[in-house]
Order: sequence, then C-alpha cells, then structure tokens
Amino acid sequence: MMNISDNTLQINAWIGLCHRDSKFPNPLRNLKYSTDNIEPSFYANGKKINPDIILTSKKFNHSIIIDAKSKTLKEDQLEKYRTLKDSPQPLHQRGKVEIINPNHFSVDVGLSSCKQDLINKPQIKDSLTIVRFEEEKGKISKIKTFEGNNFEDEKLKKVFPIDLDEDRKVPTEYYPFGSQPEDEKQLIISVLTSILSITMEKGKDKVEVDTILEDCHPFWERVDESMKKELRSKVSKILNKLSKEKLDETLEKVSGTTKTEWKVVARSLQSFQNKCQHLIDEIKDEIKQTTMEEFEDPNT
Repeated sequence: MMNISDNTLQINAWIGLCHRDSKFPNPLRNLKYSTDNIEPSFYANGKKINPDIILTSKKFNHSIIIDAKSKTLKEDQLEKYRTLKDSPQPLHQRGKVEIINPNHFSVDVGLSSCKQDLINKPQIKDSLTIVRFEEEKGKISKIKTFEGNNFEDEKLKKVFPIDLDEDRKVPTEYYPFGSQPEDEKQLIISVLTSILSITMEKGKDKVEVDTILEDCHPFWERVDESMKKELRSKVSKILNKLSKEKLDETLEKVSGTTKTEWKVVARSLQSFQNKCQHLIDEIKDEIKQTTMEEFEDPNT
C-alpha cells in the first residue's frame, strides 16, 4: 500500500488516534489515551510478550494493548494475551505503563490487521478484541471492531467504527519506520533526511546514530529499549553499507570512540548534501514506480 509495512502503518494509526491532528480523527485523545510504549518486549506470568503498541488513559486507569497482525496467529501467543488481560499487573511492575492506581488497573487486548480476516479465525476467543483496518482504493477507509470481539470497556466500544474520508489519511510521520524489511527504503530516506538536517542546520560534520534516530522519530522516547537497540543496529549497518557504495568517499564511521558516530568526509558539506539528496530522490522515484505498478488496473 505504501513504502512501509502494514505493521508500521497500524502503529502510526493508533498513535494518530491519540494525538491532536486536524487531518486525522483522534477519539482516543478525547478519552485521555496517550502513547505509553512502542514495540515493547517484556515477561509476564513467565512468558515473553511482544505487542506493537500500548496506549494508556491515566484518567480511566486503563490500557489498550495492540498486536498488529500482519502474518500469522499462534495459539500460545493468544493465550499469553488472555492471561495478561486477566492479570495485567506485570505491565506496571515492568514499567511498561504509567498508571495512577495499579490496584484498579484494567486492560483490553486488541488484534488489529489490514489484510487478515481475523474474525473467521477459530482460535480467537471472545476475550480478545479484533480491529480491522479496511482498505478502499489503496488507502484505509474505516477502522472497525466486531460484535463478540469488541472492547470490554464501554467508552471504547462507542469509539468504533471510525470512518476516514478521502482527505483523512493515516499519518506516517509518528513512527516512520520500524525493523520490518518493508520499512527499509523509508528508513534510508528518513535517516538521510535527518543527517542533512543536522549537518545543514547545525553545521556539524559528525553525527551519532542516536541523534539521527531521535530526529527521525517524534516518539523516540516511547520506543522500548529493546527496539531502540534493534534500530540502532539496523541504521548502523545501512550507513556502513551506504558509506561503501552510494556515499563512498563522503561518509565514514568514526573509530576509537565509545559512541556510534559518523563523519562527513566529503570536500564540502554541500557536495555531501547534494549526494544525499540525489539518493533520496532516487529512492522516492523507485517507491513511486512500485506504487504505480501495484495499483495499475490489469484490465486497462
């Protein structure tokens, strides 16, 4: 559908539903939900759990745990979520949520999907919420839940369905890329754009990977440490590859320091910036061409 994975698209949508945005509905913001944790990894009741995003309303002492399903459903994974829903205390104990009263804390667990028809999966029981992002003409047109697999919280039930008209597209700037392979082109665009911003606006010839990621991700402080580590590694590998190929003789890794730092070694910042911009434009053209091919009418 675009140059990011369905998983990353859904994370952006859930953040958007909590965030002030004139171009995207924010009914969860009206219920005081905010982004608590993005792509967390933690143990609960002796089992490792990896949801995609956790949203929390301190006002109502309630969290929504979202697992954006893009591939498979595993029974053991679903059972972990059912157990967590019944006993949510590990979320607070592991520091994954910010709540007012841990003794009166409740959660809903939502399985959201762009393409999978989760409602027909026999292994999903009534205790888990199903959220479908319905697509029309290449964009999300509706976010809906289902009777029998709806949120237990009555206030949340009233929020859905959410209709998106043509002018209301899912924002993708909140979480521009994750670790999914489909996100790699957007990762390169975001990273190079951030490097350009840092070198041009601040006149620096050195930049740390963490500085790049903080500049790319508006919600970087909410990204779980396990995912931060993964993204640092991914960005470092891509910069290392670019420095030997597309950006050779213009960018190199700084050695002899404890930081993951890169230095512009081009004859001038301007020549480096020109090379980066050319690469960004090249990737955008590739994405545009791929998108046109994906949505081309085979009958024309």
